[in-house]
Amino acid sequence: MTKHHNNKPLSVTLVSEQYAPGVSSTAFLFEELMLELRRQGVAASVRTLTPGYHGYVREEKIAWRETRKGVPVRRLPFNRSTRAGEALNREVEDISRRSSRSRDQ
Repeated sequence: MTKHHNNKPLSVTLVSEQYAPGVSSTAFLFEELMLELRRQGVAASVRTLTPGYHGYVREEKIAWRETRKGVPVRRLPFNRSTRAGEALNREVEDISRRSSRSRDQ
């Protein structure tokens, strides 16, 4: 297990609009990143929106919660084509910007 500087196990949660099996290159790149982190001993997990194409989860083509190639994935019941999904996506972007600024200081 990879350790943080304070000797605690390193844990990373990716919060992203896109993740595999989404059809975008971003979704596949994030999956590769999370698989590599897991391979290096990081406790990596994912929180993502439902894939944007119509009915994907409703038609039971994908699970709300799953372990995909060893990475725990939880899909939130939003997609960016709805107002709620757009609002959630903006919030995630804001959190990401604030986090980046705090690291740079």
